This record gives sequence, C-alpha cells and structure tokens, in this order.
Amino acid sequence: MEDILCTRKEKTLERIGLNRWGLTEEQSRKFSEVQLEDDYSRHSRRALEKLLPHLKDGLTYPEAVQKAYPGRNTGIVAVDELPPLDKWGTVRNPIVERSLTELRHLVNALIRRYGKPPRSGSSWRAT
Repeated sequence: MEDILCTRKEKTLERIGLNRWGLTEEQSRKFSEVQLEDDYSRHSRRALEKLLPHLKDGLTYPEAVQKAYPGRNTGIVAVDELPPLDKWGTVRNPIVERSLTELRHLVNALIRRYGKPPRSGSSWRAT
C-alpha cells in the first residue's frame, strides 16, 4: 500500500513488485496500474500483512479475511430485499431520506424482476 501511495512511476512500481514482493512480471504490471483514492486506506499495514499471504495463495478477499481473522463476524446478513429505511437508523436530512427510499424501491424492483445478483466473483446478467 505504501509503495503504491509513495511511488509515482509505473516502471518503478513494477520493479518493486518484482523485487520486494516477489510478483511475476504480469502481476507486477497489474500492481503498477493500481490506483488508490487519495488519503484513504481500508486496512492498516498490519492488517495488510496478515491478508496478503492468503490473497497470494489465490483466495478471494472475503476468504482471506476469514483466514486472517478466524471467527470474525462481518454482521452482514443476506436478505431477499432491502428493508425499509427505519431499519437502517435515523437520517436527519429529508432529501437524503427520500433519495434512499426511492433507491430502495428501485433496487427491490430490480431484484423482483431479475433476481438477486450472485456473490462477488461471478458475473451477473439481466435477461
């Protein structure tokens, strides 16, 4: 992460991927093309060090998180449709509340028509 944030040239990132991280040439090329949002990281360096070996082994991100942090409950429960806004907590801005309600109606209509999209890692096409 720090390498991506601190290195501006793609060729330098490719070399870092090859030499420091032991990536293949193809992986290093892809690594050098990664773009991150400014001033943002979802994980600390320590967390990334725990996750990276599992990702290198070919696990998906959710699988890597489960391996690195066994027993961690994400608290995410699959539902058939999005629940009403009052289940999410309070929203103080009436415009945001109305927008979220309309979005919920749209998403639920799409789910009813096309079905739920599959979990990450597989493609989904509306027919």
